[in-house]
Amino acid sequence: MTDISRPGWKRWVLRLTLAILILIVPPFLVSAGLVTLVVIQDYNGICPGIMDIPAYECSVWEFAARNSISPFALPLHLLIFMAYFAIAFPGITAVLIWKWFNEKQPSAS
Repeated sequence: MTDISRPGWKRWVLRLTLAILILIVPPFLVSAGLVTLVVIQDYNGICPGIMDIPAYECSVWEFAARNSISPFALPLHLLIFMAYFAIAFPGITAVLIWKWFNEKQPSAS
């Protein structure tokens, strides 16, 4: 059980919240940016047909959704997330461990 009366617990809650935000938000921004570039480049008011479904008129949002979950885009999004987590997760963990041990050491004064 956590002891809220201990000094510094608010600082650690803030650090962990910031670490989670840093881990989650940037890959979504990169993926959304790539989908936006594809939509800007390719959208003409018509969604292309798939197999036996003919082409049909669609909104920008439907076009973006179809392109972001296509079998070609999903592996790209997965690679973006995996590459980012491979770099960011160890880095953030190292910083938090370093902060933890820095606070535990007695001051040299």
